[in-house]
Amino acid sequence: MHRRPVYIAAAAAAALSLSAYTFGGWAVITVDDVPEYLTVGQPVKVSFAVRQHGVRLAEGLRPTVVATNGKSEVTASASSPSTGRYAATLTVPSAGPWTITVNSGFGKAATKLHPVPALAAGEAPPAPTAAPLR
Repeated sequence: MHRRPVYIAAAAAAALSLSAYTFGGWAVITVDDVPEYLTVGQPVKVSFAVRQHGVRLAEGLRPTVVATNGKSEVTASASSPSTGRYAATLTVPSAGPWTITVNSGFGKAATKLHPVPALAAGEAPPAPTAAPLR
């Protein structure tokens, strides 16, 4: 008699996890080429793939790419040149470190990249970022 609540709880947990897998879940965002640096006033293309459950390319999403520097925010909507692949173009208005976040459009799945420096036009590029950080 004391085991019945345990069995009910186990069945409920199994049903809940199965419904989460069936009706949604998670997404993996893979950015193709993380830029070494940005140039103020010049557009940069951020291309990426979104995979549902980390496997199947997800189509029909409305992802956005957001760049912030603590004072300003630049948002770009991504288009889909092919199934599950997306691209957005960002143009930052000022120099300094910018953090780029890719919002997948699949629930709350997002990827925040390591801060990328933005340089004034004609400024010498910085040393390349170490491979583990890229």
